Amino acid sequence: MRYVKILTMACLGLVLSACSSTQHDQAAEAASQRADMIAQLLPMDIEGYSLVRARAQDAIIELTLLEKNAKKAPGQLFSGLKRRYCEDNDIRSMLDSGISYTILVRDTRGRQILNNAITSPSCAS
Repeated sequence: MRYVKILTMACLGLVLSACSSTQHDQAAEAASQRADMIAQLLPMDIEGYSLVRARAQDAIIELTLLEKNAKKAPGQLFSGLKRRYCEDNDIRSMLDSGISYTILVRDTRGRQILNNAITSPSCAS
C-alpha cells in the first residue's frame, strides 16, 4: 500500500512537471533550434553584408551581420529583412508564437551601427 502511494505521488509529480512547460519555454527551445540551424549555414552573404553569427538568447534569435560591400544602408537592409520575415509564413508563425529576431549590424571595425528587433507586433505596424 505504501509503495502504491509513493508511485502515485511520483507519477503525479511527473505529470505536473510536464504540464508546467510554458509557451515561453517552448518558444525559447524553438528559438535555440532555429539559431543552431542558421549557424550551420554561416557565413552567408546578404546584400553586401555577411551574416556571421546566429545565437538564441531565451526566445530571441540574434543575427549579427558585418558590413562588407554594402549595397544598401543598414536601415534599408533592416527594412527589407523585416518585410521578408513578416511576409514569410513559417517565420511569421514563429514570431506569433513568441519568438523574435534581433538584427545587429556592425561596420568593418566591429562597431555596432544597427540594433533592431523584428517581433510579431512590429510586423503589424
